[in-house]
This record gives sequence, C-alpha cells and structure tokens, in this order.
Amino acid sequence: MELETDVKKSVDKFIDLLVATPFGQFKADLDFGFVFKNYRFQNFDEKRRTVAYLKEEDSMCDYKITGTSKNPKNFAHALKRNIESYEPRMLVSEVTMDYNAKKHNVKLLILGQIKGDKPQPYSHEINFYVW
Repeated sequence: MELETDVKKSVDKFIDLLVATPFGQFKADLDFGFVFKNYRFQNFDEKRRTVAYLKEEDSMCDYKITGTSKNPKNFAHALKRNIESYEPRMLVSEVTMDYNAKKHNVKLLILGQIKGDKPQPYSHEINFYVW
C-alpha cells in the first residue's frame, strides 16, 4: 500500500510540475508545459469563456476556458495530451477545467488510472488563480 501511495504522490507532483511550467519555457523540450498557465485576467473574454488575444489570427483565441478534454478547442484537451505524452505511468480518462469568474480561480481535475500490476484509480485536483 505504501508503494501505491508513493507512486500516486509522484504522479501528482509530476502533473503539478507540468501545469506550473509555461508552455515553451523548458529549453530541452519546447512542447513540455501547460499553455494556459501565467495568463492574466485581462486576457479572458468572460462572456464567451475563452481567452481573448489582440490578434484574431492567433490559433488559441477560440480555446475554451471551461470544459472537458473531449473538446479539442479546450485547454483541458491540450493538458490531457501533454500528460499522456509525458507521464507513462498513467492512463488519463478525462481532464476538466472550470473557471470561476468571481474568484478569478481556475480548477483542473485529472481523472484516470495508474498503470501497474494492480491498476489503481487516479484523481488529482489543481487550483490556481489568474490575475
């Protein structure tokens, strides 16, 4: 049981690192990180629940802030892809992302399964504020 807990803690910490690393900032692998992190509150279009950019040709301007990883035009989908790419100990079933406009808070929920001889259910919640 202790080993299972250690693996879960390790996966939690790795996903925390992935989310905390701004996309493109890890020089050894520019695909590592989370594209949403470090956005300022002013970049949000709260009516459409999307990120607003100055240039309309920016491909990220239509990405939704809230939703599940089933929608490819969603930050949760991008995070699910990166977890699947960089965390081989885990099988990700769903990533959801929700934005609370009043509190300026983003909540991520990662659900899946830790691989191994006895696979175990996995869930991890991450909260952070945008400004």
